[in-house]
Amino acid sequence: RQCFCRRCCGMLAVFDTNVLVSGLRSARGASNAVLQRVALGHCQAAISTALLLEYEAVLNRPGLLPGYSPSTIATFLDSFCSGARESFIYFGWRPFLMDPGDVRCSSVPWRLAQPTL
Repeated sequence: RQCFCRRCCGMLAVFDTNVLVSGLRSARGASNAVLQRVALGHCQAAISTALLLEYEAVLNRPGLLPGYSPSTIATFLDSFCSGARESFIYFGWRPFLMDPGDVRCSSVPWRLAQPTL
């Protein structure tokens, strides 16, 4: 399948955990469409170790994703991360955000915007 939107092709995107949860809970929503674009290679996910650990912890909460076993969630995360670009975060600088839970997501693009030495 080909992407015709031109806006997301080649885009590097950081996903908040609620996008993954929503995308796995409903096959009809916008979050699922975004995850499908990542799976097809139209967008590349940007992740960090802290963000991946958050994904894993939240997705494995009991009752959050009925019908998904821990092994199914692990397989999904392996697939999601296989084409992702990893960001190495050094925690000397932390943004101040209204929602402290968003710090992990906001740190990834800042780090990826810097050249690697």
